[in-house]
Amino acid sequence: NIAGREISNFNDSFFNPLQADADSGNEKYKSKRKKLNTEAIEPLKKISPSKFNLFYRCPKQYSFSLLLTQEESPVFMKGTLLHCLAEFYFNYPEFVNKNKEQILDWMSDEMLLFQKNINRQFVRSEFRLGMETIIKFLNEMNFEKIEDPVILKSEGNRMMKKFRKDKKYSNTESWLPDPENSMLTGKIDLRSGSVIVDYKSSYTRKSESNVSMQSNTVYIEKEESEEFDFQAAAYMTSLSRYLNEITFIYNYLFSDISDQINGNSGNTRTVIKYYSVTFEEYIYSNEFFTYVCEKHENANRFCGKTGYENFKNILKGMNMEDTDYYDKQLIEARFIESAFKVMEETNLTYSDFGNRSADTFMSNYLNKISGMIYNVRIGKTETGLIFKDDVENFKELVTEKLKELNKYMETDFPADPVFESIDVCRKCDFLNLCQGNKLWH
Repeated sequence: NIAGREISNFNDSFFNPLQADADSGNEKYKSKRKKLNTEAIEPLKKISPSKFNLFYRCPKQYSFSLLLTQEESPVFMKGTLLHCLAEFYFNYPEFVNKNKEQILDWMSDEMLLFQKNINRQFVRSEFRLGMETIIKFLNEMNFEKIEDPVILKSEGNRMMKKFRKDKKYSNTESWLPDPENSMLTGKIDLRSGSVIVDYKSSYTRKSESNVSMQSNTVYIEKEESEEFDFQAAAYMTSLSRYLNEITFIYNYLFSDISDQINGNSGNTRTVIKYYSVTFEEYIYSNEFFTYVCEKHENANRFCGKTGYENFKNILKGMNMEDTDYYDKQLIEARFIESAFKVMEETNLTYSDFGNRSADTFMSNYLNKISGMIYNVRIGKTETGLIFKDDVENFKELVTEKLKELNKYMETDFPADPVFESIDVCRKCDFLNLCQGNKLWH
């Protein structure tokens, strides 16, 4: 038996063990008190675009992102490896071209270590397509490479570390300049002169208009739009002190994957340009006048008869506020009204343009030009556009939000989703932790 001896009943000592009490004497539990840290919290003076996006979306969401560490997802791992490859190829194109298969093997192995139960050949094929897009892009752009006098280690780039290569050029993974003034920090994937590049590993490409509007604080707050991403605005704000024009290229490596598989060449690039003039200064400029003339045959005829000065007077006569330019119908109505007024002053009528009625003239001529004004404002052009006033508005927003953030650091971060949106709470990764979310109230 389990006792190792004979037991006759439940009165046996086996079933009635003695409880030994340790002599605790007169000692009592005393809590150990620690002094509270009364030192002042150092105010935050700069912020990254990704953290700013979070704080703008909801202060509580931002605070949770700081407190809780999140494991790197397969999507982020894939993006990290492709960024490593892009930097590696920029520094050592000959080596990468010579060792493509070995590099692809290593990338696939890294991904398989991170994520089990995935098809190795599929992963390898995907990385090959990403590699081809990167190589094609860098070969076509032929960026000027800036050698750094100091040998730069490959810290942060696991691929270059694996193949024992040090970084040679300062173009890649460079910090945004002057964060003390811009209040923004972050690394640029690639910079060459006034051109900056950011690689994206998503399958969907944002259009030029999407990026322009998602960067525009006036439009976002006017429309209460939850579709915002301030990366382009942040980078251009940071560089605008040094450059009058900036070209920002997003390279969406897999946005033309179906074309790549079929042997065709699709479009992976979204290009945004910054001009160091306000939007109104731009549309009043000779540059915009020339753009309108070249864009459409009827617009060219209209501009030819009115001339640059009268065209500019039409635009000034519209009497538009900044927020008005996001209203297509309002632009159309104001442009038509101002155009007819200037035409009357210059003895022009719709018949001078070969039209039999004012309605036909408006449809064939004036609406075409007013549509161009609207498209330029929303970035629906060959390149998206960000102007000086857009950058200034963004900087004002960053200043305001950093003050809020530092105030909350001394108290608490409220659950305050932007525009009091329930959807922000619904999509939040920290919904179950947030007692103040809009879904529970």
